[in-house]
Amino acid sequence: MNIYFYTPEFYSGGTKMIYRHVEILTNNNIPAFVLHTKNGFKNSGFQHTTPIRYWNDTRLTDEDIIIIPEYMAIWMNKKINPTGIKSFLKRKFSKNQYRYHAYEAIHSPARKVIYNQNPFYTFFDYPARPHTYTLPYHLPDCLGAVCVSQNNLEYL
Repeated sequence: MNIYFYTPEFYSGGTKMIYRHVEILTNNNIPAFVLHTKNGFKNSGFQHTTPIRYWNDTRLTDEDIIIIPEYMAIWMNKKINPTGIKSFLKRKFSKNQYRYHAYEAIHSPARKVIYNQNPFYTFFDYPARPHTYTLPYHLPDCLGAVCVSQNNLEYL
């Protein structure tokens, strides 16, 4: 079993925290990796010794765990086909391969964990119609959520 943190290819405080989580897990002998889509990408915005894997060289299995950002949780629900998903991805990310593999990663056989740095993003793109869908936290392949604060946990 490996743990993969699906991570964008840009520097931010959020990506730095993801790298730090992976370092903590690996320092405790838990096989964890940052998963990037752009081969050779390594975040140079800060110093780290984080193990990195790349999408094209990684095959997720049902024994693996993929940790996805909260704003991607909506794509876990196959009953919701968010309108304009391609325009959302284009708007959300710059010209990189991250947007092309996000949906594939979420629908891989790996079990999912939602990484909540901002839980409000979890529901940002949900339809404003009556609640007829299952929230991502209640889907069978979602093991749970990682919250970065007590406030986030209480909101969820």
